[in-house]
Amino acid sequence: MSPEETPTDAVLSVRDLSVSFATRQGVVRAVDGLSFDVGTKEVLGIVGESGSGKSVAMYSMLGLVRDANVSISGSVRFEGREILGLSDTEMQSVRGGEVGMIFQDPMTALTPVYTVGWQIVEQLRAHNDMTKKAAYVRATELLAEVGIPDPRAVSITTLTNSLAACASASSSPWPSRAIRNCLSLMSRRRHWTSRPRPRSWT
Repeated sequence: MSPEETPTDAVLSVRDLSVSFATRQGVVRAVDGLSFDVGTKEVLGIVGESGSGKSVAMYSMLGLVRDANVSISGSVRFEGREILGLSDTEMQSVRGGEVGMIFQDPMTALTPVYTVGWQIVEQLRAHNDMTKKAAYVRATELLAEVGIPDPRAVSITTLTNSLAACASASSSPWPSRAIRNCLSLMSRRRHWTSRPRPRSWT
């Protein structure tokens, strides 16, 4: 099925997605002709053994493959718009605001140097026209919506392993579903370390 034949009710349509890497041993085809559609309220699971290309496919669709030796072809349409090959500036309006990825290891994407609130705020302001104060208020609301105990206090704490997973999921487009499994980890304060409370969010 060509991009022109994409179902009208498809939110995401992938056609013949191929990703290959040029190596000293030759060309490695990480993804070869992947095609699928995801409609409204549908959930699609892509299953495969380790190294089969699942992660590479998702990274490629979001423009997150930075390897200079990579070759990506095919079509990826989100809500009818071709997003494969968009520039970083163009993808900024798509990633985070409309499409999000929850990484397997949040500690590789987040840092314990900054507070939870600061890191959520950075994501909110990157994809929304918000003041810093409004973003901090929203970050606290997101933590509260998923049942994090004392969300304002948590928002000014630094990261630990369990809290990192929660913070990463909180900044996704679907925080209430994404960090539901973190609630038991956050039920006791020994999972996070307090930082001095700021005087204001300004």
